[in-house]
Amino acid sequence: MNKTVLFAACTFFTTTFSATLNAQDATSSNVPDSVRAMIEQSQGGRYEQMARMQVDMQYGEFLNTLDGGSRKRQRVEDTIVDVISERAEKSTLAVTGGVGPGELETISSYAYLRGQLAPLLSNNELQRLDAQQGAMAEQQLRRNYTEQMARVAPDLTEANREMLLDTLVRYMLYSDTETQAARLTAEQLVNQNLMSLRSAREELQSQFSGEQLQQVNAFLDVIRSNLFLSAAMDEGSAR
Repeated sequence: MNKTVLFAACTFFTTTFSATLNAQDATSSNVPDSVRAMIEQSQGGRYEQMARMQVDMQYGEFLNTLDGGSRKRQRVEDTIVDVISERAEKSTLAVTGGVGPGELETISSYAYLRGQLAPLLSNNELQRLDAQQGAMAEQQLRRNYTEQMARVAPDLTEANREMLLDTLVRYMLYSDTETQAARLTAEQLVNQNLMSLRSAREELQSQFSGEQLQQVNAFLDVIRSNLFLSAAMDEGSAR
């Protein structure tokens, strides 16, 4: 069964800051139209270059498993590059208010990428893509929690960290199809996460005691606070 993280993550904010500055320069009224066009064209090329590097790292193995020869592989690769480039461009525009959070969330979702690729892939290939996405989501969640745990609960033993991490990941990954998850609003996704976190906490209370339990609860409290913050930000952006 496929697993995807309940909350959407926008992966391009940190890679497009310099591109945002260039975009602001390009829109200045003091820049001639011909120069502005050159800047925009070069920026688009940079998006594509970054996208192709990411495709090679994240989807290279999947692309090598495709049936249908080199032409199909190229079409699939180009489609992924287009989606990633569009995400990078929209992330840049979001920094300056040119794109709303709802549009950015949609294009950043796996459901959007899957929808663009579905006409090009067989059912078996789509299942392999779903499985890869689930693995990537779990790796990212584990990495995020490990980094937070080191800051919030530094006194947990190594064995207890692994136990906490395994339990959290089991509860906090969405065990259903991405298509169904995509039908939920941002508020519903946050609420689902909060319920999953509460279930995880209930199980963890019986696995730890004493000072180690205090460390676990401190870490869970931070995750809960972050979810409430996310819900507040979503509510504010909807106004």
